[in-house]
Amino acid sequence: MNFCLMRCVPSRERRWLPLLVSAVWFCAGTPVFAEGWYSNAWQFRQKITVASNLVTGSHSNFPVLISITNANPVFSKALTNGGDIFFAGADGTTPLSFEKELYATNGPSLVYWVNIPNLSSNADTKIFMYYGSVVPYTNNQPWNVWDNDYRMVLHLDETAQPNYDSTAYTNHANYQYYPIGSFDATGKVDGADWFNGNLHDLKAAAAASLNLTNAITMSCWLKYDTCVTTNFYGLLQLTGTYMRKEDSGAFRYIFTGLSASSIYSTTKPESNTWYHVVGTYDGTAIRAYVNGVQENSIASTGVLNQHTDATYIARWSNKYHNGVMDEVRVSSVARDAGWIRTSYDNQNDRRRLSELRCGKTDAFPRDRRHHPIMPGMELPFLFATACNPPGKRPHDGRVPGFAWQYCRIRAPSPRFV
Repeated sequence: MNFCLMRCVPSRERRWLPLLVSAVWFCAGTPVFAEGWYSNAWQFRQKITVASNLVTGSHSNFPVLISITNANPVFSKALTNGGDIFFAGADGTTPLSFEKELYATNGPSLVYWVNIPNLSSNADTKIFMYYGSVVPYTNNQPWNVWDNDYRMVLHLDETAQPNYDSTAYTNHANYQYYPIGSFDATGKVDGADWFNGNLHDLKAAAAASLNLTNAITMSCWLKYDTCVTTNFYGLLQLTGTYMRKEDSGAFRYIFTGLSASSIYSTTKPESNTWYHVVGTYDGTAIRAYVNGVQENSIASTGVLNQHTDATYIARWSNKYHNGVMDEVRVSSVARDAGWIRTSYDNQNDRRRLSELRCGKTDAFPRDRRHHPIMPGMELPFLFATACNPPGKRPHDGRVPGFAWQYCRIRAPSPRFV
């Protein structure tokens, strides 16, 4: 590139030379962004902001739902299967664990779960979504989205058996009596399963990872086709720990083996309405949540009955769910009220914590040499006064043993050789 010498600065300014050398090399090959860029193999990224006023409490390793359903540039710039999409932290360079549930350009729709190491109600949380590479992103382990306390996470979006558990514990579930695919449905988040209320459920084999005795959280999204107040409907059963809808009309959460083993919601579900149902035990109390709100709690202690049998979804005993279920989860800890509320808010309006705060698209500056130097830009430059006879181009300051002078140069239109 042919540079023109504009003016020189007196030698007393030479104390700035180390800084200026850095500036030259920064300008010569790195885009100017407040945050770093993961790799120039990825051409585009968007900053996604999780607004602090939409988070309840502070959480570590929280799985945030990122959902985009509008005409976002990602759908025209990413690979057709979304394989190049990945997420990085606020510094722009630290990869975050993520799980792809859906990427479809026909729609369009994007559903990803991203593990955010620190999510707070005190300050906005920023992450980056990268895309626009010719090769897929392969440095990811999707099960790390879910911390070790998650023992089962079923998205129920599969169209072939089994329904995969997203955690590292691989507690996959299979249909009983009816083949999967015949009862796929539109869920609260993405795909889901529909159950006909008669001998129709999912079964996960007995596993030590689901034998939880000291603490538990069980949750799911559900919607009834026809909800008869006086009917029982099963939701989730882990031997003596289960959730169901009672003949009183309320949800009931049962934790056998404890000093107080049963608790009811105040909500009485209706037909064709989505509900997020959560039950917890933390060693001191059992709690009932519906739609992110704690509706009841009872002091309780003891050890939960051993769970050595299979786990059943959409069933309790011989009572079956009548309608759609989505996002079935079991944890070995009692998630707190803030975690449950933030999960509900994130999933209930799946754009609320993500899509509405997508920033503008950043593009990695590039020309044939990947130099972001623009014509007319003034740059700091160094040259060696002892080795620059008149009419010769100054050196770039990288040869040792000479006297250095600080100058400014102006970049004309680039000429490549």
